[in-house]
Amino acid sequence: MDYHDEAARREVAPNLPFDDLDKVIHMKLPNGQFMTGFDGFRALAWHLPPTWIIAPFLYLPGVSQIGRAVYAQVSARRKKCTHEDCNV
Repeated sequence: MDYHDEAARREVAPNLPFDDLDKVIHMKLPNGQFMTGFDGFRALAWHLPPTWIIAPFLYLPGVSQIGRAVYAQVSARRKKCTHEDCNV
Protein backbone atom coordinates (compact mmCIF):
# COMPACT_ATOMS: atom_id res chain seq x y z
CA MET A 1 0.00 0.00 0.00
CA ASP A 2 1.06 3.58 -0.44
CA TYR A 3 2.03 4.82 3.02
CA HIS A 4 1.46 8.39 1.80
CA ASP A 5 -2.29 7.59 1.77
CA GLU A 6 -3.17 8.50 5.34
CA ALA A 7 -6.52 6.68 5.40
CA ALA A 8 -4.95 3.44 4.14
CA ARG A 9 -2.05 3.82 6.56
CA ARG A 10 -4.42 4.24 9.51
CA GLU A 11 -6.30 1.11 8.45
CA VAL A 12 -3.28 -1.14 7.85
CA ALA A 13 -0.62 0.23 10.21
CA PRO A 14 -2.14 2.72 12.66
CA ASN A 15 0.75 2.44 15.13
CA LEU A 16 3.58 2.98 12.66
CA PRO A 17 4.78 6.58 12.37
CA PHE A 18 5.13 8.04 8.88
CA ASP A 19 8.83 8.73 9.50
CA ASP A 20 9.48 5.02 10.19
CA LEU A 21 7.59 4.00 7.06
CA ASP A 22 9.56 6.55 5.05
CA LYS A 23 12.92 5.03 6.06
CA VAL A 24 12.54 1.33 5.21
CA ILE A 25 10.07 -1.03 3.60
CA HIS A 26 7.59 -2.60 6.00
CA MET A 27 5.97 -5.97 5.28
CA LYS A 28 2.85 -6.94 7.20
CA LEU A 29 2.65 -10.70 7.64
CA PRO A 30 -0.64 -12.59 7.80
CA ASN A 31 -0.26 -12.87 11.59
CA GLY A 32 -0.15 -9.06 11.85
CA GLN A 33 3.59 -8.90 12.61
CA PHE A 34 5.70 -6.39 10.65
CA MET A 35 9.11 -7.11 9.20
CA THR A 36 11.33 -4.37 7.84
CA GLY A 37 14.19 -3.88 5.41
CA PHE A 38 16.07 -6.96 4.28
CA ASP A 39 14.06 -9.18 6.61
CA GLY A 40 10.86 -7.93 4.99
CA PHE A 41 12.27 -8.58 1.53
CA ARG A 42 13.33 -12.06 2.60
CA ALA A 43 9.78 -12.84 3.79
CA LEU A 44 8.33 -11.41 0.56
CA ALA A 45 10.70 -13.45 -1.63
CA TRP A 46 8.69 -16.61 -0.91
CA HIS A 47 5.59 -14.99 -2.43
CA LEU A 48 7.05 -13.55 -5.65
CA PRO A 49 7.65 -16.20 -8.35
CA PRO A 50 10.72 -14.42 -9.80
CA THR A 51 12.45 -14.57 -6.40
CA TRP A 52 11.49 -18.12 -5.38
CA ILE A 53 14.82 -19.45 -6.62
CA ILE A 54 16.85 -17.14 -4.35
CA ALA A 55 14.57 -17.30 -1.29
CA PRO A 56 16.26 -20.34 0.32
CA PHE A 57 19.70 -18.76 -0.10
CA LEU A 58 18.58 -15.68 1.83
CA TYR A 59 18.62 -17.84 4.98
CA LEU A 60 22.18 -19.12 4.69
CA PRO A 61 24.54 -18.17 7.53
CA GLY A 62 25.95 -14.68 7.06
CA VAL A 63 23.52 -13.66 4.32
CA SER A 64 21.24 -11.73 6.69
CA GLN A 65 24.12 -9.56 7.93
CA ILE A 66 25.24 -8.83 4.38
CA GLY A 67 21.66 -8.29 3.22
CA ARG A 68 20.92 -5.85 6.05
CA ALA A 69 24.09 -3.87 5.29
CA VAL A 70 23.30 -3.71 1.56
CA TYR A 71 19.68 -2.77 2.25
CA ALA A 72 20.81 0.02 4.60
CA GLN A 73 23.04 1.46 1.87
CA VAL A 74 20.30 1.31 -0.76
CA SER A 75 17.70 2.73 1.62
CA ALA A 76 19.96 5.62 2.60
CA ARG A 77 20.37 6.56 -1.07
CA ARG A 78 16.84 5.99 -2.36
CA LYS A 79 15.73 9.59 -1.79
CA LYS A 80 18.27 10.65 -4.42
CA CYS A 81 16.07 9.04 -7.08
CA THR A 82 13.09 10.49 -8.87
CA HIS A 83 10.85 8.85 -11.43
CA GLU A 84 12.92 10.45 -14.18
CA ASP A 85 16.46 10.05 -12.88
CA CYS A 86 18.53 8.08 -10.39
CA ASN A 87 22.12 8.95 -9.53
CA VAL A 88 22.68 6.24 -6.93
